[in-house]
Order: sequence, then structure tokens, then C-alpha cells
Amino acid sequence: METQTSMHHVRKLKDLKGKKRWEKHMIARKRKTIAVCHEYHWKIHTGKLD
Repeated sequence: METQTSMHHVRKLKDLKGKKRWEKHMIARKRKTIAVCHEYHWKIHTGKLD
């Protein structure tokens, strides 16, 4: 079974609070995008992913 990859994007890094693990990852890498599987992308948008 193939996993679909999605790109999560934020407008500005300063908009990230750095409380969640994926936010810390983006801040550390100084990137406004992060590649995640489709399921995790949905969880980010619904606030269900740490």
C-alpha cells in the first residue's frame, strides 16, 4: 500500500508557537514547509497531532 505525501505550509515561521513537535522541527530547520503523510497532514489541520 502506498502512502500519499503532502506538504504542510505555513505563511510565516514566526506564526508557529513551537509547542508541538512538528512546529519545533520546522523552526529548527528554518523551513515554512514540511513533508508529511496525508493522515498526519489532516491531523495537523484538525489539531490532533502533537
